[in-house]
Amino acid sequence: MKEEIEIPELDSYEDALEIAATAKIEIKDVFNPAKSRQKKLWKLIFGEKDTGKFEFAKKLIYYQAGIPKEDSKAKMEGFRKQIAAMVELMFGMGLGENLQAYFREAGVEIAPVHDRYADFKNFDPQPKVEKLWDIEFFGEEMPYAGNEILKMLMDHAKNTEDDIVKTNAYVDAVMEEACLRFNVAPAGFKKALDLTVKEKAGKDVSEDIMQIDEKHEKIKEALSPFFEDAEEE
Repeated sequence: MKEEIEIPELDSYEDALEIAATAKIEIKDVFNPAKSRQKKLWKLIFGEKDTGKFEFAKKLIYYQAGIPKEDSKAKMEGFRKQIAAMVELMFGMGLGENLQAYFREAGVEIAPVHDRYADFKNFDPQPKVEKLWDIEFFGEEMPYAGNEILKMLMDHAKNTEDDIVKTNAYVDAVMEEACLRFNVAPAGFKKALDLTVKEKAGKDVSEDIMQIDEKHEKIKEALSPFFEDAEEE
């Protein structure tokens, strides 16, 4: 069942844009930096080069059937062929048995050659790692064992992903209500929202407005024969 999203009363179209833009800015200024820190910590602590592995594992765990939409399929369905790259991460988080059970259903047995996260010991973290860790975990002490570090990182990563999904759903709800109340097309609202976010970030949008205006003039000119026919009728 779709979760009901509460939004404030929209007094005007401008009000709707302001509310949606504030939510989008929270994703940009709060949640996205958190995502970046989480991946960077995993990369620096475990000496990894490809942060895509961490991102993939997080989405594999977070996006179950019904997330972010009711008809969404579990990410696992589309990534069975690619899951081998994630085996060591899943085992490192203590989720190896879950992963093995899933693949047994498809008639496949999988296991890592060794659990590198169980073997990893956090002897002497770099100053850069310590600084990032303090920001991300509000001064909480970093565990000694690699498995525990990975679990903490992944828990934060899943929570951040959840924040982003819910905030985007909130923005969509505001857009849907605004389009109904103020007779605005969704595409138009999205463009106006992009400009509002850009403006709130202190950037000049005059050139964007000029380009939109020019584009609309060209479209209007291209469709002019149809408008002329309508006037004659």
